Amino acid sequence: MTDESEQVTERTQAAARAARRARRIGGRSTPDTALQDTGATDTALQDTGVAGTAGATTAASGRESQAATAAVPLRKAAGGEPVPATTATPGTPGAPPAWSGRRAWLPAFVLAIVCLGLLGWGVYDSHGVWWAKSSSSVADERGPVLAAAKSCMAAMNTYDYRKLAESEATGAACTTGTFSGQYKQAFEKLIKPQAAKVQFTQTAQINNAGIESVSGDGQQWVVLVYGQLSTTNSQTGTKAPTLTPFSARVTMQHVGDKWLVANYQYAPTS
Repeated sequence: MTDESEQVTERTQAAARAARRARRIGGRSTPDTALQDTGATDTALQDTGVAGTAGATTAASGRESQAATAAVPLRKAAGGEPVPATTATPGTPGAPPAWSGRRAWLPAFVLAIVCLGLLGWGVYDSHGVWWAKSSSSVADERGPVLAAAKSCMAAMNTYDYRKLAESEATGAACTTGTFSGQYKQAFEKLIKPQAAKVQFTQTAQINNAGIESVSGDGQQWVVLVYGQLSTTNSQTGTKAPTLTPFSARVTMQHVGDKWLVANYQYAPTS
């Protein structure tokens, strides 16, 4: 019995050492294989206190395993059941790309650069439209420009065969630049030779005018004018005037303290 007791004691000490090793590495304690090989019964282990030691060891290991599990944060699975959350490192399946946090701002940054570029180009390319100048400057000049365009278009297109020189001088006073020479040439070659022959008269009436565009420096404006021409001549057989609507695109140039006509073209009327 003494030898058997010593063998049981040795097995008990071996089991205790295995349990301590299991607690240190976080695993479950397993009895030494020598206990299984000898076929020692639970009764013998209980008599020597091995069962109590092994049970306590197993219970302690179980509590440590539960505590380790409880320390892991829980997340909701697809079915609604809480499961331990896993922490994936970059490069492992299911982990977010390593650059997702650092470069997520890149698309928005590139879009902002593109928008700024388009805005800058729009401002640069819009120098010829009327709103390129400040609204206060446009408001200050709008009235004088429109008034000059209306009065000059009426003067340049009104003449009487009985006083052609006076009509030409009045119209030429509204012109500037190369257009002055063009106006005088047309009057001398086209209007004067024919007006006296047919006793031609024409009166221009401007009904409406509006701003189409303004140059970047504010010195040149394009104005659209709408009106009608009232004409008479000896070949119509009647003294009643003929009324003809017309429209024109007039370029007004700022010269000194005046707005003069730098060019104009008749536009089709609907």
